[in-house]
Amino acid sequence: MNYNLRIFLLTASTIFASVDSLDQLCIPNCNSGKCTFTVQVDLYAGELGYYTFEECPELGPNPTLAMERNVDYEFIQAHNSNWMHPLGFAYEADGAHVDKEELEAGVLPPGSGVTCNENDTCPAPRYLREGNLMDGFIDGYAVGSEDSVNGLDFGLEAYEHMFFYPINQWAGYGPFSVTLNFNNDDFGSDIFYFCHIHIGMSGRIKFVGGDGLPQINRNSPALPYEYDQQSAFDKECGTYGLEEFQLPNSQCLSEFVCDVPRGLEQYSKCYDAMNCKMMIGMTSNALDEKALFIHQMIPHHQNAVNMAKTLLKTQKTFCADITIANSEDLSAGATGVGESEDIDIGNTGNDQDYCLLDAILRSVIGDQNHQIQTMQGILERGSYPDENDCIVTVLNTTTPGLSAEQKKRNLEKIEEETQETQEKRQLVEKDICMATCSSEKDCYFTATINYFAGELGYYEFDECPNLGPNPTLGMKKGVSYVFKQADSSNWMHPLGF
Repeated sequence: MNYNLRIFLLTASTIFASVDSLDQLCIPNCNSGKCTFTVQVDLYAGELGYYTFEECPELGPNPTLAMERNVDYEFIQAHNSNWMHPLGFAYEADGAHVDKEELEAGVLPPGSGVTCNENDTCPAPRYLREGNLMDGFIDGYAVGSEDSVNGLDFGLEAYEHMFFYPINQWAGYGPFSVTLNFNNDDFGSDIFYFCHIHIGMSGRIKFVGGDGLPQINRNSPALPYEYDQQSAFDKECGTYGLEEFQLPNSQCLSEFVCDVPRGLEQYSKCYDAMNCKMMIGMTSNALDEKALFIHQMIPHHQNAVNMAKTLLKTQKTFCADITIANSEDLSAGATGVGESEDIDIGNTGNDQDYCLLDAILRSVIGDQNHQIQTMQGILERGSYPDENDCIVTVLNTTTPGLSAEQKKRNLEKIEEETQETQEKRQLVEKDICMATCSSEKDCYFTATINYFAGELGYYEFDECPNLGPNPTLGMKKGVSYVFKQADSSNWMHPLGF
C-alpha cells in the first residue's frame, strides 16, 4: 500500500493528544558539557524501520524528543543502522517529501514574527563528518548544487549524498552527525525529525523549558499516519506484514522450504510465510507494461527486504567492522575486532565474508525499501492503483518436490548445454572484432552492455555489432587502445583486463 493511502483521518483525540508526563519524553545526554542524542534505526520495527535513541531505549521506536531553545544539540549517526537514513528536521512530518518546509537558515518558522529569513539566521541543522561541517566536496570532488559547494546548505547535500555510498565506504568516511540549535523564541508548535531518503519515518520534537516541562502540551502539527505495529509472528521473524500469510494458504504451495533440519523449524516458517506473501502479491492483473512491472516488483522487493531482516536478526552475520566488507578484495583480511553472539560457528565479528554478507543484507533493506517508495510514487503520479491483485488458487498443494533422480537428470542436462555452448564459442573464434583507428597508433573500442544476452548481460562493441555479445577482440602490439564506456549501459560494469 503506498504512502498516501496509509495516511488516515485523524480523530480529535489524536490531533490534540498531549504529553502527560516527562516519562514520555526522550531526554538527551548533557553530562559531557554538550547535549547529544545517539541515533540508531530499528530495522525490524515496521516495514521501513524507525529511529531509536540510546538515551531512551525504554520509549521504543520514534520517541518524542525534548529540546530546549538556544541550546546546541548533536545527533550522532555513527551506528551502521543509520546508513541510508540521514536525519533531517522540518516544521511538519516528512518535510520536503510532502512539500513541507524544512528547517533552513532562509526559512522563517511558521507564525514567527522575527525576520531571520532576511539574513539567513533562522534555525537550521549543520551536517558534520568527523566533527567538521561538510563543505560540498568529497575526496576533492564537488557534490550537489552550487549552494552545497559554497556551504549555503550547511552540508546537507554532501551529507545525504554520502548516505547513498556503499555501506562499507560510508562507515569508513564517518562518523556522521547533525547539530541543531533552535534559536527562535516565538515559534509556537512542535518540529519533526525525519529521514531524508525514506518517507514515513518522522518523529516529534517538543520544546521544553529549563524545568524540563513541555512549553506546548498538545501535539501540533499532527502526525498524519500511525506507526506500523508488528504482529507476534513478525516480531519472532524480524519481518513486517507476514501474519496472515502463514501456511497453509489456498493461494500458496504447501511448503516453500523442504527437508528442514532440527533447529530451523521456526526460521523456515518465516520463509514459508514471506514467500507465500510474495506469491500472492505477484499474481496481478495487467494494465500496461510499466504498471505490471511495478505491481509485481514491489512484492518481490518486499520479500527480499523481509528475507534480509530475518537473517540479520539471527546475528549469524555479526560484523564488528563493516569497512572490511569489500567484495573487490576478498583476500584483504580482517582489520576489525569484536565477538559474535553466534559462538557455534566461530564468527568473531572480524571475518570478511560475514561482514560482506552483513553489508549485503543492510543494502537490500535500505536500497530496496527506497526503490519500493520510488515505484509507489510512479504509480501514484500515473493514477495507477497502488496494487492490482487477482486471486489465483493453487489447486494441488501437496505436489511432491523433484526426486533425487530428477534432480540428477536436470544437472546432467545443464552440463551438456554448457559444453555445447563452449563448443559453439570455439567455432566462431575466427571472427575477430577490430577497433576503430584514427591513425596507426591511436585506436578505440566503444563498449556497451546487452542486458538481454544471458543472465547478467554481456559486452558488445559498436565496431562489430554483427558479432553479437562478448566478441573476440583483435589488438596489435605496440598500439594504444582506448575502451570507451560512455554509454549508460556500462554502469556497474567497469572493464578490466
